Amino acid sequence: MAHRLPDPPRPERRQWPRNWIAYDRYRVIHENSIESLIAEGIVTADDTRFRGRSEHGRLTQIDLQGALETTSGGLLHVRNRLAVDTRGGRPYVLTNLYRYHGRAPLRGRFIDVFRYDNAHGDTGTLHRHIHDSEGIELGQEPLPLEELPPLSRIVRDVEFYARYLSEAGA
Repeated sequence: MAHRLPDPPRPERRQWPRNWIAYDRYRVIHENSIESLIAEGIVTADDTRFRGRSEHGRLTQIDLQGALETTSGGLLHVRNRLAVDTRGGRPYVLTNLYRYHGRAPLRGRFIDVFRYDNAHGDTGTLHRHIHDSEGIELGQEPLPLEELPPLSRIVRDVEFYARYLSEAGA
């Protein structure tokens, strides 16, 4: 019988800014975080990209989309939507849609190990989908925005689950 996947270890938390931030600073923080994970040997491939949308020549939205692969074969699909506000001619961004979908290999296929999202409303509807060791969803837990781990922690979590399933002989 399948069992609920264990919670990954939770080290001291660093918070990602939850307010408006200059877009160039947001990109630097993101890129430095991914470079650190690559240097540590946790991330083996990254195809996440920023894609902007404009209306009438004005940047109105930016999406961060793509996937990250981890050493133990985990996959993290990312889709975040950032609202844009121009201040002094400089774009500032605020994430208003989160989707992190963690998957891990199990017996020659990929199973779901978690998903964070607020796809059905504003950030007040953010929640985490909980799965068992066969990838079956067991339910959802509400998640206050201030408790959403930063992307670097979420990448470590998908690596934790990929390693856990591999070591469990699943």
